[in-house]
Amino acid sequence: MLLKKLHNWAWIALITTLANAISVRAECKPGYPTGYFEGTVISKQAGKLEVSLNLRCADGSYEGDLVTPVGTYSVEGGSFDAGNLRLQLGAGGDRVSVELQVDAAVLHGTFVAGDDTGLIEVRRTGESRPPGSSTPTLDLSKEQWHEDLKFYLGELPKRHINAFHHIS
Repeated sequence: MLLKKLHNWAWIALITTLANAISVRAECKPGYPTGYFEGTVISKQAGKLEVSLNLRCADGSYEGDLVTPVGTYSVEGGSFDAGNLRLQLGAGGDRVSVELQVDAAVLHGTFVAGDDTGLIEVRRTGESRPPGSSTPTLDLSKEQWHEDLKFYLGELPKRHINAFHHIS
C-alpha cells in the first residue's frame, strides 16, 4: 500500500513538473499577437519615451526586440492567455517584465525594469520584421540616407517647439 501511494505521488510530481516546464516556455501559436508596434513608455525614472516592439512567433516561441532610447531589449520569453500578453526581455544584465492587455491592434499595460516601473502603450503598425532589422546601422545606401534625412526633416519640427531658432 505504501509503495502504491509513493508511486502515485511520483506521478503527481512528474505531471506537476512537466506542467510547470510547459508554462514557462515562451509559447506562441498562429493568431497570437505579433507584428511591429510603435508607441510610448512612461517611465517613473526617464519620463515619456518613444519605443518600438518587433514581436515574432518563430517555431512556437516568441522572439523579437523592444527598442527604446535607453537600449534595445531582446524578447527572452513570453506567454499569451485570455487577452493578456506577458513578455520577459533582457539586455546584458538588465531584465524587463512587461504585462500587456491586447485590445485589437493596441497593446497597453505596465513594465518593471529593476527599480523602475511605468506604463506602456504600443499600436500595431505592420507585420513583424526579420531578425536584426531593428538594429541601428550606418551601412546605408545613398537612397536610404536621403530617405532618413527626409523623414528627420519632417519629424523634427513636429517634435521640437522651435527647432531652427539659430538658423536664419
